Amino acid sequence: MDVVLDLIGGEVQSKSYGILRKGGRLISTLATPDEALAAERGVTANMLFVPAYHDRLGEALQAMVEKDIKVVVGRRLPISDG
Repeated sequence: MDVVLDLIGGEVQSKSYGILRKGGRLISTLATPDEALAAERGVTANMLFVPAYHDRLGEALQAMVEKDIKVVVGRRLPISDG
């Protein structure tokens, strides 16, 4: 996986590091990424903080749900417990 956009944080964010390829990127909108875990996995992790556009993020997600925005999924990988 090249990029994970973490909108949940917590355990979901922790498990997301395991599906990223070396050199991949995790972007979190809620929880500060674990820099040590990112370094251990060879990925980049950043926090996206845009309070002025928080409502727009919700609109974008709703547009994806309603299929107004086409999301292209290359492949699906399970998030394992390891």
